[in-house]
Amino acid sequence: MNFRLRWRHVHHVSLATLAMLAVAVFFVVGAVLRLAMGPVSLGPFSGQLRDAVLNALPGLAVRYDDAALEWSRDESRINLIIVGARIFDSNRRIIAQAPKAEIGLAAGSLIQGHVEIRRIALVGVQLTLVRTKDGKLHLGVEGNGSGEDVLERIRQAIEKSGDGPSTLDRFEVRDARLAFYDQRTGLFLVAPRAEVAVASDRANPGSPLTAAVEADVEVTGQPAHVTASIKVPKPGRDLTGDVSVRGLELTALARNSPRFAFLQPFDLRTDVSGSFVVQHSTRLQSADLSISATGIVGGFGSPLKVQSFRFIGRYDGATGRILVDDSELQGTGVSAHAQGLGNLKFGPDGSLARADLDLNADKIGITMPSAFQQAVTIGGVSLRGSYTTADQTFTIEHLLLTGSPLAGALSGRVVLAQNKSPAFELRGKIDPLSVRDLVRYWPLRVGQGAREWIAENMPAGIVGPATINAQIGAGELDQPALPEAALNLAFPVTNASVRYVRGMTLLANAKGSALL
Repeated sequence: MNFRLRWRHVHHVSLATLAMLAVAVFFVVGAVLRLAMGPVSLGPFSGQLRDAVLNALPGLAVRYDDAALEWSRDESRINLIIVGARIFDSNRRIIAQAPKAEIGLAAGSLIQGHVEIRRIALVGVQLTLVRTKDGKLHLGVEGNGSGEDVLERIRQAIEKSGDGPSTLDRFEVRDARLAFYDQRTGLFLVAPRAEVAVASDRANPGSPLTAAVEADVEVTGQPAHVTASIKVPKPGRDLTGDVSVRGLELTALARNSPRFAFLQPFDLRTDVSGSFVVQHSTRLQSADLSISATGIVGGFGSPLKVQSFRFIGRYDGATGRILVDDSELQGTGVSAHAQGLGNLKFGPDGSLARADLDLNADKIGITMPSAFQQAVTIGGVSLRGSYTTADQTFTIEHLLLTGSPLAGALSGRVVLAQNKSPAFELRGKIDPLSVRDLVRYWPLRVGQGAREWIAENMPAGIVGPATINAQIGAGELDQPALPEAALNLAFPVTNASVRYVRGMTLLANAKGSALL
C-alpha cells in the first residue's frame, strides 16, 4: 500500500513539474515572440533605473523617455534599453542625443534589488566632437560656452566606479555619425559610421582606461578607415596608443587643413600604422611609424607614378628628428632604397616650414625611354640638403654619386612647379667615365645634337672629369630644346677613337676638350 502511495506521489510531482516546465516554455516563447515584434516597456520598474542612469556620469546628466527590453538580432540577446536618451552638460544644455541607449546592469546587485549600471552604449547617436588647443575633448559645436571635457568626465566616472554614486565601468558609442574638429590643426573629419568604447581593465585595477575606436571617416569627401587603441590618461599625463589609418588620400588631407598643405603634390593613397606618445595630451612627443602608399607624385612635369612606397621610421618630437630606418620606392621607371634622417622645423601655426635631410640611397634604377636611351643604374647617392614648403624648393648642399660607372659631386637647388617640369640650378663635377657610359647616362633632351654626334663618331675614349653648370628654368625641360644659356658642360677627352670625317680612318688616341 505504501509502495503504491509513493508511486502516486511521484507521478503527481512529475505531472506538476512538467506542467510548470510547459508554462515556463510557453512564457519564454511568448516573451521571445513579443520581443521580436518590438521593445517591451518596463513601466513602473523604470523609476529606480532612472535614478541610476542619472548618476552614471557625474557632471553630465543622462535623461530618457522610457525604458524597455529589446531583442537584438545582431547580438542574438535581449538588451535593456532606454529610449530617447539625452545628455546634458552642467549648464543643462543638451550636448548629445541618441534614439536609444543600451544599459548593462550588475547581475548580483539586481538579484538583491539594487540597480547598478555597468555599461552605457549610445546607439545611433549624432555627435560633434571638438578637440581644443589645450587637449580637452568637448561635445557639441565649437564655442558653445561649455567647459566640460567629456572624455575626462567618462574617465572619472569609470575610474571611481564603486567609490561613489557611479558604478559605470564601460561607456560606448555605436552605429554613430560623428563630426570631429581639431582646433590646433584645423582638421575636420566626418565619420558616417563609428564605434567608440571607453572601458577599464578589470584584470589590472588601477591601470589607465582604454579607448577603442573603429570608424569609417571622410577627409574632404574621400573615404578612409581608422582603428585605434588609446590609453586615456589623467589630466597632465601623456597620452599613448596605437593607431592604424587605411586608404588616406594625402591631397584630400592637404585640402582639409592649411597645416597639411605641403602634401598637395603627393596624390597618394596611404596606409599608416604605428604607436605614439602625446605629451600632456597636446604635443606629439614620439611616434613609431610604418607607411605604405601608391599613387602619383606631381611637381616634376611628367607625373611620377608610384607603384609602391614603403617607409619604416621613428619621430622624436623633442628634437623634430625623423629617423628613416628603411624606405623603398618602386615607381613606373624609377626604383630606390634609402635610409637616413631628417630634422623637421615648424612655423608659428604648427605647420611644417622646413625639412633638413641627410639621406643615403642605393639600388637606384631609372627606366624612362623618354629621358634615357636605355635603363641606367646608380650605385649610391648621399644627399645633404633641405626642403622649404613656402617656395617648394629643394636646396642641395651636397649630392655625392658613388659606385661605378657614374660618380661625382653636385650642389644647387630644385624648385618644383605646378603642372610643368621643375627649375634646376646645379653645379659640380662628374668623375671620368668611358664615352659609352657617358652616352648611356646622357639625357636624350639635353644637348641632343652633341649626344648624337658622340654616339655615332666616338666609339671609345675617356671623358672627364666634367664640370657642370646648369640654369634650367621651370618648364624648359618640357620643350624640344633647351635655351643656349641653360647648360654649360665642359670636359676633356683622352685616349679617344674619333671618326672626324665619315669614310676616313678613325683617329686613335685622340685628346681634346669639349664645351657644350
